[in-house]
Amino acid sequence: SWFDSNQACLQSLNRSNRAGDACLSVTRELEIECDMQWEEDSTPWLLLDDFVLARSYCDAENSTFLELIEIEIPPSQGGNLVNFKPEVHSWIQRGESHERKENVSVEIVLRNCLGHTFVQALGYNNGVIKLLPWPLTKGTDKHCLRGHSRPITSLIEWQIVKAKNEVCKVLLSGCENGDVRVWSLDNLECMWTIPVCVSGISGFILPEKYLNYPWTDCFVATGKNGTVSFVSMNEKQKVRAFLGYPSTNELVSIAWNYKRNYIACLSISISRGPN
Repeated sequence: SWFDSNQACLQSLNRSNRAGDACLSVTRELEIECDMQWEEDSTPWLLLDDFVLARSYCDAENSTFLELIEIEIPPSQGGNLVNFKPEVHSWIQRGESHERKENVSVEIVLRNCLGHTFVQALGYNNGVIKLLPWPLTKGTDKHCLRGHSRPITSLIEWQIVKAKNEVCKVLLSGCENGDVRVWSLDNLECMWTIPVCVSGISGFILPEKYLNYPWTDCFVATGKNGTVSFVSMNEKQKVRAFLGYPSTNELVSIAWNYKRNYIACLSISISRGPN
């Protein structure tokens, strides 16, 4: 759930429904210590599977690495032994030429697409998105999505319904100039490019599945300038926007209540004054 220096906290969560609202509670928590060997330009650790952590990083020679750590959790609450089995895989062989240095700016895990159980999606500061299937096998194909001209700032996977009730899995990508691209994960082609805001896209919120409430054909894109935009997949454009929090603040969390039809934003001031 969090990593700080060489300490980590692993939590088991239980999902329950109370009065129609889903609630999460911590049923088990285990603090551990492990030298995670934090690298420069490293992405945060992601939970790739129930017991596998993943991250990517670049070294001084601009080779990109995927590090996987398998975790063995003790069977009982009283245990204190956690075993780690690290694996490191290189995605770019040393000696390859690069036009300019590529740094990973955002990273997510896609599930059950491109014929693989897991696919790691990496967004780079040069506007390129790379899809790296896992587990690794000999001859594993790497896919590049090109089209953004600025650094990738946000990625999210979504399942939409097209004409004739055809279900399509897509990847939404936002970049520093405020554009959002919708990529088909069937053929890896860009379906639409939608200008959303004048600042970078800081995140997405998707509507809950199978609900017939207002705006459920839309996704929400938040801008770094505090703008909250509703983007309709039917109309393929932004249909509503408002200021969700002051542009002098930094967004901490955002929630969309579909049943009551409101959005709540939590932000903090980023001013460097004494208060």
